[in-house]
Amino acid sequence: MILRIDGDNLILIKEEYIEDEDLFVELNPEFIKVDTLEYSISGFYKYDGASIVTNPEKDLIELQNQKMQEVQDKFNDLMYEGTFESSLGFTADNRRGGGKDDKDNVSSLIDLGQEPVYFKDSDNQFQALTTADLQTLKQEMIQDGLGKYQWKWSKETEIMSTTLIVDLNSIEI
Repeated sequence: MILRIDGDNLILIKEEYIEDEDLFVELNPEFIKVDTLEYSISGFYKYDGASIVTNPEKDLIELQNQKMQEVQDKFNDLMYEGTFESSLGFTADNRRGGGKDDKDNVSSLIDLGQEPVYFKDSDNQFQALTTADLQTLKQEMIQDGLGKYQWKWSKETEIMSTTLIVDLNSIEI
């Protein structure tokens, strides 16, 4: 395995393109060759005077970044594919995406001011709704979206306030 020397850090490099490791290290003094390494999430190591050890600070940051990306991915899934149980007795879509969001569509129906309005639920069944029903549905959509943001912000806070890798690994997304 080949490590690049970068100040106090040693950085594991991809060696697929290195045919002769010994020759490569001989020609590039900013690199060293080692036989075995402890696993590092980040690929950063330190030399402690006796051996090469992982860099816990870099590993923690790398794992935090990975967890934050998992949160963002899960949040995107929730926002783009989201449904919820409405108090009106059906499962409603609450997708947020490229064009008009479902909440915007409900707002447009409210603006029409006609009753009843036939609204397609997430099971593609038509629901006859009054203007009051549409206003209730819109508020529930807003609350559903806020709940998803609260989940996201809570997870982000939990991840960024965790200082031990073992604790970060136990955070479920």
